Amino acid sequence: GHSQLKTGHPVRSAIHKQLNGRLVLRWVTTWESLLLYVFVFFLFVLLTGFLSPVLSCLMLDVLCQG
Repeated sequence: GHSQLKTGHPVRSAIHKQLNGRLVLRWVTTWESLLLYVFVFFLFVLLTGFLSPVLSCLMLDVLCQG
């Protein structure tokens, strides 16, 4: 009788921890993948230099207007 009363709490908290852990893990992996995409994008832009003239023109525009 005594051990049966206490089994509910640890199991429930364990399930709670597992669900919270999964949510945190999913959130972290999502952020990691987003950061990875941003990093790869910037690396690609830097390597190709395709957007650098456009960016410099935009920066000059902002500086001239400022």
